[in-house]
Amino acid sequence: MDRIRCPSCHTENDAPQSAGPFFCSKCHTIVDPKGALKSTSMRPPSEAPPPSSRPANGGAMSELGSPFAEVHRKIQGPRTSVGGSLILGYLLAAVAGLGVAAGLAWVSGNVVRLPLVFPLLIGWAVRRALAAGAGGGTPDRGILGVTALLAIVVGSFGILRYGEYAATEKRESAHYRGVYGGFPTADLKTVEISMRQRDNDADGKIFISESQRTVDVEDEIARLQGQMIAKEVPTTAYDIALISAVGQKGFRGHVIKAATKGEPLALRPNKEGWKLGGFAILILWVLEFALLLVSSFARIDDD
Repeated sequence: MDRIRCPSCHTENDAPQSAGPFFCSKCHTIVDPKGALKSTSMRPPSEAPPPSSRPANGGAMSELGSPFAEVHRKIQGPRTSVGGSLILGYLLAAVAGLGVAAGLAWVSGNVVRLPLVFPLLIGWAVRRALAAGAGGGTPDRGILGVTALLAIVVGSFGILRYGEYAATEKRESAHYRGVYGGFPTADLKTVEISMRQRDNDADGKIFISESQRTVDVEDEIARLQGQMIAKEVPTTAYDIALISAVGQKGFRGHVIKAATKGEPLALRPNKEGWKLGGFAILILWVLEFALLLVSSFARIDDD
């Protein structure tokens, strides 16, 4: 019997009784007895597709023909768009950054303080708001865009620091009003006599009920004396400690004191926390600013 070679897989097939085309016994390609390959797509209805026609990646190939296209779409996350204006994007970013910073500053002073975490949350809000206003993705930034975004970052970071000061001022002012018997304070001699009278056991220490802290009488008299001979005049009771320590009052004095003398770091308000030196406080601020900056400038693709 005559045999005909399949032009596709080169398998020898028995020649059919008729002179018409037939299916190859191995690859199921239609073979013309004259040797011509008719089609590679037609198969007997009862036969399953050959292994070579199955997707090698289990069906993960996208319509773009790349196995990474579907993964690319998944990592983008949900997109929200409220407009398509560059100006609107930066306005929303400013509102989100400054607003979230103000809210977290209040949380830090009244509920819980989370160093490093809050700057990341603010940066996330900034870039999401920028993408939403710009049409769903962060826009290309020119010099004006970089400047605007940097201003938002600096403003948000400043609000966090001011929130810490406001909480500290409220707590420390209550403490020093208890120490010196009120604010404004009387003359140094009167305050000294009053504090020594409150030292009932004559151990040189008195308990301040307003802050639940024990202070040294001589240290507090020296603190008040140092403030009184300085050029600055205190506006709040907390300013007494700031002027005595660094010669400045208010927010400026608080920042200088924290960066040079250090300050306690507590996760919960009104807790003692951990005493960090000035250098450690500076390192913490640098890390928080870097996290806020990187998080705010991160890109969100529009596709």
